[in-house]
Amino acid sequence: KGFSTDQESLTLGLAYLQVKKKKLPVLVDRFLGEGEVILKKMDPYLSSFSLVTGGSLLEDGSLAYLLNFSLLDSSKVTFTVFSPSSISEKTTSKIILVVDDSPITREMEKNILEMAGYQVLEGENGKKGLEILKSHTPHLVITDIEMPEMDGLAFTREIRKNPKWKDLPVIVVSTRGSPEDIQGGLQAGANGYMIKGDFTSTKFLETVQEWLSLGNE
Repeated sequence: KGFSTDQESLTLGLAYLQVKKKKLPVLVDRFLGEGEVILKKMDPYLSSFSLVTGGSLLEDGSLAYLLNFSLLDSSKVTFTVFSPSSISEKTTSKIILVVDDSPITREMEKNILEMAGYQVLEGENGKKGLEILKSHTPHLVITDIEMPEMDGLAFTREIRKNPKWKDLPVIVVSTRGSPEDIQGGLQAGANGYMIKGDFTSTKFLETVQEWLSLGNE
């Protein structure tokens, strides 16, 4: 069947999923096939994304999400659709570097940022983040703290040592939330600090937009 939007027309297929005792119809754009995967549960700080219960890395390295299909049959679920026309050129010109050793966390943050119109670079630790900074010019860095090879605090200190990056906004997103941890992140040179336990996509984007705006002043 055809499904029309203001921007384009899509041809979608219809699949029926068995959810408890109900058959739930779901529109899909295509069928990729069947297979066995190893499922990893979502990090606790992403519990606000109740529609997604886990994820799995596929053979090609891409990330597949496991949806909570029981919620799809609930009036409590709302969806936000990002329209290309609602994304300004000012937003799409901004590049953000996301550094985190968790592929699922990186992918989730990347998806949130890309849906808001940002371009995203990825690194799995501070060492990789520094390599990316030497060859790219992001407008903002988002980093975890606990990572192998080089953690987020050491990564942030290295950024601040380089005069070229002295004004580059750095936001720490970490499970560590004690006053000492927050103070340590800010003393290392971070501009902002978000606790993963309080993470929401709205708060995340507001923090990103705030520091991007301040960085342009």
